[in-house]
Amino acid sequence: MPGKRHLQNLFKPGHQLWRNRLKTTAATQVPDYSNDDQPGQPSTSHVQDVTAGVGVVSPDSSGQPYDLRSKSKTGTQENPVTGKLGSMRVIHIEKNANMWNSAYQGHIELGTCARPHFDVGDERKIGLVVQQKLKCANCDFVTPFHALYDERDTAKRGRKAAVTNVALCAGMMETAIGAKGLQMLLASMDIVPPARTSINKLARKVGGEIEELSKKDMQKKAKEVAGRKRKLKNVSMDACYNSVTRFNNKKPGQAASQAIATAIETDSTNKYIVGVAVQNQLCWRGAFLRNKGFEVECGTANAHFDCAANHPESDALCERRLGRELGRQLAVDQDILVDYATSDGDARTVEGFEEAMKLVQPNWTVPRLADPRHLGQTQFSVGHKAQLSSSLFPHHTTQADKRKAQIILAADLKNRSQCIFDHVHRECQGEASKMKKVLPKVVETVLNCYAGDCSDCKNFSGGTCHGSDGKSWWEKSYDLSVSGIHSLNVNSSDRCVMKTVLDMKLGERAVEKLFLKTDTQKNEAFNRSVRVSLPKNINFSRQVGPRLHTSALRINNGPGKAVEMKAAHLRTPVSSGTRSFLARLQSQDQYQKAYNKDVSVKARRRQQRSAKKHRHLIKSGYLKHQLDLPRHDHAYPSSR
Repeated sequence: MPGKRHLQNLFKPGHQLWRNRLKTTAATQVPDYSNDDQPGQPSTSHVQDVTAGVGVVSPDSSGQPYDLRSKSKTGTQENPVTGKLGSMRVIHIEKNANMWNSAYQGHIELGTCARPHFDVGDERKIGLVVQQKLKCANCDFVTPFHALYDERDTAKRGRKAAVTNVALCAGMMETAIGAKGLQMLLASMDIVPPARTSINKLARKVGGEIEELSKKDMQKKAKEVAGRKRKLKNVSMDACYNSVTRFNNKKPGQAASQAIATAIETDSTNKYIVGVAVQNQLCWRGAFLRNKGFEVECGTANAHFDCAANHPESDALCERRLGRELGRQLAVDQDILVDYATSDGDARTVEGFEEAMKLVQPNWTVPRLADPRHLGQTQFSVGHKAQLSSSLFPHHTTQADKRKAQIILAADLKNRSQCIFDHVHRECQGEASKMKKVLPKVVETVLNCYAGDCSDCKNFSGGTCHGSDGKSWWEKSYDLSVSGIHSLNVNSSDRCVMKTVLDMKLGERAVEKLFLKTDTQKNEAFNRSVRVSLPKNINFSRQVGPRLHTSALRINNGPGKAVEMKAAHLRTPVSSGTRSFLARLQSQDQYQKAYNKDVSVKARRRQQRSAKKHRHLIKSGYLKHQLDLPRHDHAYPSSR
């Protein structure tokens, strides 16, 4: 049943309200008609004077002109439609050409005038795209509305969504731009931006479809790697937060309000992302209701309708729950079991992951493996905070120099232990039992090497020092050589401290945690990559999931292929020129990955780091207290 028709507004631009016309201003002068032949009726000159003004005092008073709608200025008024269309538009080239061709053809068939002059008659704005109709300035010919865009092919009734609008929302999730930022960008290009509500509404639908596509893609890749045994040897897990600090004075508890965890398989060289999980405490609708006085608890069973949060605001973000969700995606949803899990030593993600595995196999255990990079940072922290003897560095006299030398020695112990582990792991072919037999002798030889005895280094230094027959570690180490450390006076206490630092990566317990040589570096790389679309200084309460899955789809398939997959899933086809660009983008991404993994490139980066350290030591523009008065190394005053 058709709705009630609304009457059009009869008032034109320039109309003044009754209460405004009763006010007299100094700039408005009322002409005198007392000498005219017909009182109350102005002459032609008087009418011109009145229409050039702003208004009159009272139109119904005696002796006043009956000017109901006075104009602010004389002359022809600018066409409001033409003035509105003075900006840029995003249109389909072929659709635009078809509109003009159909207008000319229809005008010829109608034959109302000999010389048509077409102009844009009216426009309907639909997001970023428009519908326009043409009119002839010399006659009354008007075309119907033409959609200057491609419509999305769906089986549903009603108006179809524009392909450009859907693709815009999908591309927006690849960047850190939100609805407001998109409006500012389009306005800077002189393109009338769409309404923020319509952008968010469509982005929510598009984000749900992208999330569905990413989940199917991760499941497909997990099944390909697991094979018929439905088992993965190892997965690496890590989590990140949307805050750069752990605590905040303005917020009780943790400073973060969102946490993201990823599970990456390490069985293949591609290292696919096989699971992602999100904990979100943000919900703008819940905050709005609480400000209005309603008692709602987002992220709980008592949450309001359409709540964006999935974690209570009063509870701390828990990586153990994130690990349980990652394990559920593999074990429960796909029936895939995992033997080992690699993580850093900061959280208990693996425990939650093991709990999910036991839902399928009650007796299943998932031993945790350590990440060598995080373990190396722990080595460095223990090394530079340890209590060493004052005579360990004979060529450094002040406490400040000795402190710097201890930091350099801690970094050298960390790097050398990693080189030794890689060499022994390669010689023993990754067998933990053989490595446990070889490494104790290697540790003793390395300690003797630091003390100045390199007699056994050629055979038992783990390939790091060749003694007097070749290049020694004192020459190979860029930390020691650049810093000018060529010898150490190692006593028994110093030897015990150095052995503790080395055993953190070369001891028996360390071998059990590192024998697979797996790490979480791909997880760390993904955490940096996801900040392209989810920066820590911008909160996306509703789109955190779709943006996360967009990054996972890009990392798993490459940037070019990911865009093509989204276009096919969203039914937003791309042209041949765009496909050519995406192919080049995909090729460049693969080349850059291969280039960064090249051995010569890695060696050049190490040399550049060494040169950078050397330049920093000799040309440092910053030195603590360098402009203050000289300070004594001892607490007592100097003798006079």
